Amino acid sequence: MIVINDNENSNSQPVIPEPNPNDPTGSIGNYVWLDSNRDGLQNEPPENGVNGVTVNLFDINGNLIQTTTTNDDNNENPGFYLFENIPDDLSSRYTLEFVAPEGFTFTTQDNDPRQFIDTDSPIDSDVDPNTGRVTIGPITRFLPEGIDQLVWDAGLVPVKPGSTGTPGDDKLIGTRGNDHISGGDGNDTIVGRGGNDTLSGDKGQDVIKGGAGKDVLDGGTGRDIITGGGGDDTINGGGGKDRLVGGRGNDHITGGGGDDRINGGRGSDTLVGGAGHDDFLFTKGSSFRHGDVDVIEDFEVGADLIKLRGFGAIDPQKWFHRAVASGILSDSDQGVVLSPKTGGTLVIEDVELDQLSGDNFHLL
Repeated sequence: MIVINDNENSNSQPVIPEPNPNDPTGSIGNYVWLDSNRDGLQNEPPENGVNGVTVNLFDINGNLIQTTTTNDDNNENPGFYLFENIPDDLSSRYTLEFVAPEGFTFTTQDNDPRQFIDTDSPIDSDVDPNTGRVTIGPITRFLPEGIDQLVWDAGLVPVKPGSTGTPGDDKLIGTRGNDHISGGDGNDTIVGRGGNDTLSGDKGQDVIKGGAGKDVLDGGTGRDIITGGGGDDTINGGGGKDRLVGGRGNDHITGGGGDDRINGGRGSDTLVGGAGHDDFLFTKGSSFRHGDVDVIEDFEVGADLIKLRGFGAIDPQKWFHRAVASGILSDSDQGVVLSPKTGGTLVIEDVELDQLSGDNFHLL
């Protein structure tokens, strides 16, 4: 949860102790704000400070040493944080990590055109938009021993419908409306939330979640994990070895070029493996529900595999012969039909029963 305060006092800083030359420690901190005009500079009113943002402090070895959240300063201005009693010897070096709230990312980094000697700009955003991090220190590199660095700031901007990620690893979260988001290069996490969203991972190993609406999800190149969620979704894994899950709606899922794992989930789904050796997963309780009809359009005998989870670890050859004998597996004009006793139907198009054997199935 983030809180944008409506206090109209001017920007200020937390009250901190006076430096003690006999105690070689300092403080690190300052400000997180909503960058309304997206220019990377702190030229918004004081009420644009954002409370409730998590800030983590790591040492030179990557160990988490302190965590805090932004809050009001002593003048009730929002958006401030402070780490105290931080060793500032010459060997000390620290990394700050800001955790963007859901629906936000970070503004442009280091956008103040002025040059500063032995310190950082106090009016811009310092964090890398791709990671939410900035490395600082040693503290004495900038300031005398025992003095504090209150210049490390982070500007937040909402993720826009139509957003495009950076070449790095992005976290892009849409709105409750209809979003168009492209991840760009890098290993991205893209979440559509509500609405009918179009989400593209582009390059990299992406995680894409569609949410409640009727979504179009495309992994692009790379090894992606894509989940449609609710709604009737269109999912395309693209190149790479992808893991694709339809969710609760009537989905159309295409694996693409790699060795994919495709799970339609609930609803009547159309599944296309594409090139490669693909696994089609059906789980008892979510797949094969009464009234659902799933279709595999391009099952390749000898390359693809149908996995049945929740039916017991049965020898596939024995199961196959029993299924044929009992009519659970049968031929039709459309292809082979699997009609388990739990309900629901799977149609394996353009395949005849005498082409199949237990080798084409795996029971879990």
